Amino acid sequence: MRYGVSMRRLLLPAVFGFIAAGSGTDFAAERSWFGTWVLNRAESHLVGPSITIALAPGGYRFDFGAVVFTVGSDGRDYATVSGRTTSLRQTGPREWFRVHKQNGREVDHSTLTVTADGSAMLIHTVATGPDGTTATHDERLDRVGTRGAGLEGTWRSTAAGVNVSRVMVWSDGGGGRIRREFPEEGQFSVGLPDGSVVPYGGPRAVPGVTVELRASSPSEMRWTEFVDAKPYTEGVDVLSAEGSRMTETSWPVARPADRQEAVYERK
Repeated sequence: MRYGVSMRRLLLPAVFGFIAAGSGTDFAAERSWFGTWVLNRAESHLVGPSITIALAPGGYRFDFGAVVFTVGSDGRDYATVSGRTTSLRQTGPREWFRVHKQNGREVDHSTLTVTADGSAMLIHTVATGPDGTTATHDERLDRVGTRGAGLEGTWRSTAAGVNVSRVMVWSDGGGGRIRREFPEEGQFSVGLPDGSVVPYGGPRAVPGVTVELRASSPSEMRWTEFVDAKPYTEGVDVLSAEGSRMTETSWPVARPADRQEAVYERK
């Protein structure tokens, strides 16, 4: 999972390759990565991301692996990551209301409901885009291990691959750079695959989320994504010999067991 996508969704990942001076690859070989890539879900091996929630003084501690923060349950805004704030308040015996803001502007609000038997959490979210348009999303998280009545515990999303892009477009970014665009997430990155760290751009880019790209061979690209300069997700993309398929293996830095493999086909 890449935070750009995972945080394109958590609050709400990214690789590519190209020849850079001293990279040991050549421009003609790297151009073979250019094009539109579409996820083949049937041939992919995807998992849902997990989160651990623990009681904390006056609220809860949310642990996504490399990203951890505490939010009070008093309905006030608490700083989390990348210029975001989160507020949380309990609205019923098994229900909570949560609001995410970016630089003071609400980006989504959600109702979190724990089922009567404590086995699942149902999340209904209404997201607001920069232009004021709204979209709704429903997600189910299953409790892992001992059941309880509250938010505390470890939860895994039943939406396997929710943090994987369905479509990616790789193209020439000029000056020896590659542009990788994620149309459905409203984000892109442009940079050299020489270990340089670049930010994401686009209307839904999350400030503070960056990516390091490195071409390890003409058919392999490695990447690390950072949140507030802290490594969050790692991955490797491998191009098939005939150039028609790309396989991306990714994993959260702090949770390598959540490794998944996404298979993309050239459109």
